[in-house]
Amino acid sequence: MSLAPERLSIGLRRLFTSRGVDPYDEVVWERRDARISNWKDGAVAFEQIGVEFPQSWSVNASNIVSQKYFRGTVGTPERESSLRQVVDRVADTITQWGAEGGYFADDDETEAFRAELKYILVTQRAAFNSPVWFNIGVKGVPQQASACFILSVDDTMTSILNWYREEGIIFKGGSGAGVNLSRIRSSYELLEGGGTASGPVSFMRGADASAGTIKSGGKTRRAAKMVILDVDHPDIEEFVWCKVREERKARVLRDAGFDMDLDGIDSHSTQYQNANNSVRVTDEFMQAVADDADWALVAVTSGEEMRRVRARDLWRQIAEAAWDCADPGLQFDTTINRWHTAHTTGRINGSNPCSEYMHLDNSACNLASINLLKYLDGEGVFDVDAFTHTVEVMFTAQEILVGRADYPTPSIAETSRRFRQLGLGYANLGALLMALGYPYDSAEGRAWAGALTSLMTGHAYATSARTASRMGPFAGYADNEEHMLRVLRMHRDASHQIDGADAVPPELLTAGQEAWDTAVRDGTEFGVRNSQSTVLAPTGCLVGGSLVATDQGLVRLRSVGDPDGAKWQNVSFGVLTDEGTQEASRFYVNGLEQVVDVRTSRGYRIAGTTKHRIKTIDDHGEWVWRRFADLRPDDRVPLALGQLIGTPKVVVLPPLSEKMAWAGEHHVTTPTRMSHELAELVGYFMGDGSLHARGLRLCVTDGDDDVVQRLEVLAKELFGIQVHAQPNAGYVSVELHSVRLAEWWQACGFAKRRPHEGHVGKGYVPHVPDAVLHSNDPAVYRAFLRGLFEADGTVTAGYPSWTTAKAEFADEVQTLLLALGFVTTRSAQVSGRGSALSVVR
Repeated sequence: MSLAPERLSIGLRRLFTSRGVDPYDEVVWERRDARISNWKDGAVAFEQIGVEFPQSWSVNASNIVSQKYFRGTVGTPERESSLRQVVDRVADTITQWGAEGGYFADDDETEAFRAELKYILVTQRAAFNSPVWFNIGVKGVPQQASACFILSVDDTMTSILNWYREEGIIFKGGSGAGVNLSRIRSSYELLEGGGTASGPVSFMRGADASAGTIKSGGKTRRAAKMVILDVDHPDIEEFVWCKVREERKARVLRDAGFDMDLDGIDSHSTQYQNANNSVRVTDEFMQAVADDADWALVAVTSGEEMRRVRARDLWRQIAEAAWDCADPGLQFDTTINRWHTAHTTGRINGSNPCSEYMHLDNSACNLASINLLKYLDGEGVFDVDAFTHTVEVMFTAQEILVGRADYPTPSIAETSRRFRQLGLGYANLGALLMALGYPYDSAEGRAWAGALTSLMTGHAYATSARTASRMGPFAGYADNEEHMLRVLRMHRDASHQIDGADAVPPELLTAGQEAWDTAVRDGTEFGVRNSQSTVLAPTGCLVGGSLVATDQGLVRLRSVGDPDGAKWQNVSFGVLTDEGTQEASRFYVNGLEQVVDVRTSRGYRIAGTTKHRIKTIDDHGEWVWRRFADLRPDDRVPLALGQLIGTPKVVVLPPLSEKMAWAGEHHVTTPTRMSHELAELVGYFMGDGSLHARGLRLCVTDGDDDVVQRLEVLAKELFGIQVHAQPNAGYVSVELHSVRLAEWWQACGFAKRRPHEGHVGKGYVPHVPDAVLHSNDPAVYRAFLRGLFEADGTVTAGYPSWTTAKAEFADEVQTLLLALGFVTTRSAQVSGRGSALSVVR
């Protein structure tokens, strides 16, 4: 191992940007309002007016960045209000640190790095972990950049209390921590002063309460926490069942009427809810399970055998507990340490909360993720050059951060700077595979995942070796050179053994193999700058607006989870399928893809990408899968008719604002729950209503006096309001005057939607509000349709029909009628003014 005779350039170049052109000029920007509502009552939980984002960013993405990552107090001049400011703060700080540290060969390379990093971030090609956005470049706060930490704890009260303290500091900084508690003596062992020890599970209570109290980064995010116990610890069975017992208790309390929702007022008394629990198992234990042998539980203090259990019984307990509450997970200790790059310094005992980062105790890992879908073009070709370039830029940024960032404890700072662990990863693998037409767990999907991961990690280590030629290898390299190079060679060999490699483009496979050849060659000559380079952090497919039949009502798919949140999100509800009601447990965010519309002969809309599959009926009456791209004009598609599942739900509505907009509004009241009377009025509003600053206006055809009377009754019963009926040419304007009611109507989601941001004037889009859909109540559904038909319906030759100018609204109404058991036919017509109309009959 040697340093290059001349300090080599890292080799950073421009790919996405041009010299002299501001990377921000490559995207179109707009001003929008960031607003997030409380999911329980609809009240505004966060608001910032006039924030600036690229037009391509979704509203949810801009809301989240505005709330979570804009620094400064809202309403003050110091508050950030543009994504430019956030990216400048982070990218300029990293570039400055890199220049000061000697990473760049000259000013051209410095500016190329700055511009490329900004472009990658602002176009959502990649992103850093939250602490970077929280802290980097913010004056007066520790420059903590790592999201993941591994701590250690010894068998002393001082060490245990210090563990509580260190976790609290980490949570406050916006990060998460994991720890292996196996060094704490068990409850079967004696204390030196007499008596029996409490055991690690008892000390988990205090740490759990601390985690539940401290919000990460001073924000609303909950702390991230992992606790681990070795499979031979005498308290392993208590550890396995501790969370199960508490969750069973929580279910009983919930059924008794206590508020046990996430962050519910009564939920905080439930213990062990703020951590992921994992059991650390060895190959020896797994062999004992296979052989149906006994397994020894060993004293922490003396190493003597405390008792023996049947390995399969313990294995069964782990499985049953995980089935009951999804914990504990498993960590395979022998395999993990076989791939350890710093074995001389110490073994791997634990992980971060999500288990993707595993290295030395008292260490940190800075995470970043590359958005895979950004590198797939419209023809399904993956851009290897752009992807590897992004790896270089992001990995270099992370490498600069690890040396200049602050750390919560001196021991973590020392380990992290000596071993310089990084965690570059990727996101949107599921969306990429679906865009390619491969199922997530198919042989082809696994081959693509293997090839992409191999390329990313190999190129990251090749970049690390080239950085080492300029900056030197990590400080702990000399002691661990044998293990470091051994692991690199293991990776290189594995890159030639990817199962199903024929499904992967040859250029992608070859690029990964060549990257590993370079990493091994340059690593042998120069060493590597980082003892770890990459991790894979945790990041059914329908269109976001699709109405899905669940036991919680007909719900839009996008409302089931957070489309801009984690890739995998926990959910729990029943879903109607052709095989009956199935339990849904995870919500997966696939990303964005071009949608194809298919219309049945009756006008029902089915949407998906060309790679999505739906069931069709073949000539023998069998249901078979077929991709959208393969559908033929005569194919028959089965649709669910009259199959609502579950029971009606109570939909709580937000409270009426307490402020009095003007005199005479003290008498206005609003319902607290969705009802069929309210649904009827909302239905009429969606047909012939409009929302104004001073109230609601409903139009009734001249001569329909019974309709006017019905609206008068509904307004009085629901809101205590006397309507104002104003005759006009050909219609009567029924008006409900109340500013407070108008604001409440908006908060409930009853207002029509803008067709696009910034729209003013007419042309707002009607829809079936979520409050109606989530009732899962046929009476509420029918009432909404009754009001809608009263506004825009007619009967011709004995057949009822309903007309709308908004095709997407017609899609929703057809779906709602189908769920109630009514088959409809939809046709397209043209109005007297030349506008397209959808007629549902």
